[in-house]
Amino acid sequence: MNSTPRSRDDGATAREPAGDPEMVLVGTLPPGCAWSDFPTVVAPVHDTVIHPVNVAPPHVSRPEALNTTPARSVGRWSAGWLGRMTRRTAALVLLLVVLWFWAVPFLFPVTSRSVVNARTVQIRAPIGGDVTELTRGIGDPVTAGQPLMRVAGRRFDPTHLSTLRTRRAELIARRERLDRDLKDTLAGEAACLAELERYKRAMVATLRATNREVEARVRIAEIEHDGAQRQFGRVQELSVRHAVGVQEHDANRDGVTLAKAKIDLEQAALSRTAEDLGAAEAGLFLNRDTSHPQIQVRDLALKIPRLRAELRETEQLLEPMAEAVRAEERRVDQLTDAPVSAPVSGVVWKRPGNLKQTVAENEAVYEVADGTTVFVEALLHQRYLHSVARGSRATVILTGGTTLTGRVRAVRTPNPDEVEAGFALSLSDRDVKQVKVVIGFDPPVADAALIGRHARVLITGADPTLVERGVEWLFTRMRF
Repeated sequence: MNSTPRSRDDGATAREPAGDPEMVLVGTLPPGCAWSDFPTVVAPVHDTVIHPVNVAPPHVSRPEALNTTPARSVGRWSAGWLGRMTRRTAALVLLLVVLWFWAVPFLFPVTSRSVVNARTVQIRAPIGGDVTELTRGIGDPVTAGQPLMRVAGRRFDPTHLSTLRTRRAELIARRERLDRDLKDTLAGEAACLAELERYKRAMVATLRATNREVEARVRIAEIEHDGAQRQFGRVQELSVRHAVGVQEHDANRDGVTLAKAKIDLEQAALSRTAEDLGAAEAGLFLNRDTSHPQIQVRDLALKIPRLRAELRETEQLLEPMAEAVRAEERRVDQLTDAPVSAPVSGVVWKRPGNLKQTVAENEAVYEVADGTTVFVEALLHQRYLHSVARGSRATVILTGGTTLTGRVRAVRTPNPDEVEAGFALSLSDRDVKQVKVVIGFDPPVADAALIGRHARVLITGADPTLVERGVEWLFTRMRF
């Protein structure tokens, strides 16, 4: 049978030799296979016998392809085996990855709907006025006590401050007057006491002289009494002899009686003088008019306690009045120029106010995310409620590859209409099947730069088992 050569794709050719009852097919085989591996096929049509012929690749010459050695066959078989194993390994790995992504979320609480959150503090204008200074912008870090803004007030009423200052000035003047009067009174009392002391010394000296004089008169009276008694004795002797008359006798007897009475009189005067002297030495003046120094001392002694009481009362009134004036001055100063500082350390999350803006009293100008309250907020399906509880361990992978650990602080089902006004970010979801989980870092992290970072979370038991620790290890390595 006559035939002509035909060309096929990929270097495959077919040829029918003229006058040859056998048909020879030439083609390519898969890697690792040779025509010698297949049996000879005899076609029943036209009694044609088909023999497989080894064909070399297009870039190999046909004589070299026909000279196949056993080593080359083994190499080709090995390359084919490695290719099949590579394809099977890749398929197995792909299957394991698919199973991992399907099984882990089904068996363990895993979510990517989570974010690093923090509580926010609103900084409001203390007065109404114009914003004259804003020191920080959105995203800038702040520290507690750092000045943030300044507000200048437009209108204020100083009448109350003037009234308080006038009242304070009156109290100060009254205190000064009372203090001066008290000092003058004390000085006058000291002078009166000195004068009284001098008067007392003079009176004592006078009474002592009078006492000595009375004592002398007593002695004189006693001497006269003794003389009168002696004279009466002589007269009485003469009267017995009838040498004197009765009249002379009676006159001498009366002289004795008179001398005795004079002694009694002088002794009484001496006793009175001694009493006056003792009282004068004690500061008392008996049987005499009250002296001027005594009157002054008594009056001043009554005036001093009254002045001290009034001075003490004035000082007690002046202290709260001074505090009220200082408070009103601070209020007026704040109304004219009110600086505001950051109450917490963190990062400026929002800044509704702008420079030169007119703000009302208590209007929010800054919103600072507190860096000391950083936590992770995540949403999980409620089917995980049986395995998620307070104290459960959480593995958190932040965007960028940072891995942190923490503990579940709260688990709650939020209201669909709930808005967390005190949080920097809101993860509100109207899906009632979701549960909100709040995770605190362990150890605590006070880094305001993490706020707003997306995170992926895996939650295990409070004391993870060996399997859970293995899942955590794979979770951190595969960046699920």
